[in-house]
Amino acid sequence: MIAVTLTNWKVIFSRTLGSKLEILPPTIRHEDDCIRIAAELHLGKKRDKIWYRFSQAYEDSLCERSDAFLLAAIFPAMEQGLDIRVHGKVSSTLIENLSHFQDTWNKWHPGRYSKVGIMADELANEPAAGKQEIALMFSGGLDSCHLLWKYCLNETAQSRLKPSAAIFVHGFDIPLEEGEAYESYLPRAREVTESLGVELIRVQTNFRKLVGNWIYSHGLALGSCLQLFSGRFNTGLIASSHAYDSLRLPWGSNPVTDPLMSSERMRIINVGGECSRWQKAGLVAGWPMAIKHIRVCYMREGLGRNCGLCDNCLFTALCFAACGQKIPQNLHQGTAREAVASYRSLPLDKITLKRIRELLTFVTQRGIHDAWQEDLKACLDFHHRRHLLPKPIGKLSLWWDNKHRQGTCKPG
Repeated sequence: MIAVTLTNWKVIFSRTLGSKLEILPPTIRHEDDCIRIAAELHLGKKRDKIWYRFSQAYEDSLCERSDAFLLAAIFPAMEQGLDIRVHGKVSSTLIENLSHFQDTWNKWHPGRYSKVGIMADELANEPAAGKQEIALMFSGGLDSCHLLWKYCLNETAQSRLKPSAAIFVHGFDIPLEEGEAYESYLPRAREVTESLGVELIRVQTNFRKLVGNWIYSHGLALGSCLQLFSGRFNTGLIASSHAYDSLRLPWGSNPVTDPLMSSERMRIINVGGECSRWQKAGLVAGWPMAIKHIRVCYMREGLGRNCGLCDNCLFTALCFAACGQKIPQNLHQGTAREAVASYRSLPLDKITLKRIRELLTFVTQRGIHDAWQEDLKACLDFHHRRHLLPKPIGKLSLWWDNKHRQGTCKPG
């Protein structure tokens, strides 16, 4: 007997009706000193519009094809089991790569993503002539700062591979409605990139609001932005989220599927997987500008800065300490012991506990012996025992989580 999930039923129903997800040709509108490029996605009577907004200075960098919008539509189509019809020009190389992209995600999540067909009014396979520029996606975090360090400051970096632009997006980790947070960090992001001679391109988009499931879709969001500017750049760099020996799959951005968002005009590469997060911290620690402005927090209270209380802020602080480096002031942790003390009051999940154990292993292998290590071991034991205890149900569950968040309910 074959089990049929809700997703399977949606796929069967949609294909029985012969439905398709249609992508209309992109339209360009000038708004003051900005350009807004958008494409409508049609499914029956339902209409959605994905848009990107940026300075008119980059109009010549735009790709006239629908490659960026095809990347935005691929997951919604796979979730509904809908073939895609693009009313416009699309890279034939991208369509071929997306076949392999779909195979991979279908293998990782067969109940969520089914493979769909992609058809276009016109196929293109011509690379842009004489174009050799590199762009990278930049957020101000440790991963993207390491990416800049690798290509611009590393002694073994080749000057011909130096990126000429970094794309900083409003609408990804900083939501569109948080305009003040984006504007507050923008000058600091520009100070970091331009100190290396890399221009900063600011972009607004509603991608995240329409595509959803950010854990899985953020890689497509990054690739879509890069393809948008393939009229100027022929290589796009995405900073690795995890090291090769500790990949977290499935995960939206990864070294397996990121390159499968490439076209003949834009080669997309996932960079930095040879380094763990603490190794990246050790390398970036020698770059004062990055240390001054590093931004790793995605909590609402920390948008545009670092809250100093969440897992991202605390773990990054410990990564610097593990390398024997001073913790950056804007992470708001005076010492490693203070960071560990804050960790004890967080409701850590098993994935977070795993990477803390990996960090401790690294510190032990370096022969470092410090009081914060013993504190961190005790913290791990505390959370390990908490996971072994049965969790209450109903209203008691909320009380239980709050007690752990406050650090007042200690197992054992």
